[in-house]
Amino acid sequence: MNIDFDAHPGFSTYVLLLMFSGLVMLALATPAVKGATIGSRVLNGIAGAGFFGYGFYLAFIFGGGTYLIVFKAFILPVVLIARTIRSIATYRPPAPVAPVTYAPPTYGPPPGYGPPATYGPPPSYGPPPSYGPPPTYGPPPSYAGPQTNAGPAVPPAAGGYPPPPAPVYGRPQPAPEGPQP
Repeated sequence: MNIDFDAHPGFSTYVLLLMFSGLVMLALATPAVKGATIGSRVLNGIAGAGFFGYGFYLAFIFGGGTYLIVFKAFILPVVLIARTIRSIATYRPPAPVAPVTYAPPTYGPPPGYGPPATYGPPPSYGPPPSYGPPPTYGPPPSYAGPQTNAGPAVPPAAGGYPPPPAPVYGRPQPAPEGPQP
């Protein structure tokens, strides 16, 4: 480990400042910091990783030799940290949006539905008086009963059925020959 305040206090301070500023910038790059834009988070993350990585290299891997201490490199972390703190201070969370609720309109029952005005059976049963056969139906007043043009009675054929009636239209058909089933 190359951090030794007794032998090299300037180098040790420089290495610790590099690592500290890198860690602060990495912390400001996290989404937990509200109000920082995506661009500033990316810039803080890249610069923070670079500063912390270089400080880690100098503290633990560097084997000696020449190195250059540039304190002007600390201007970038100071500017980035100041910008992030300013954006945090001016950050206003978005106004909460009221949930949209939709209450459907209430309609009453359609006319003719619902409980009847009075309970019990209807006033009369059966069809209304306008139903039934019209008065012109039925036998005429001078009806004397069925009239027959019957001649002699036809005896039933063998098998118990009467013979078929004579055709009314067309030519007369010959009678079937032979015994009928």
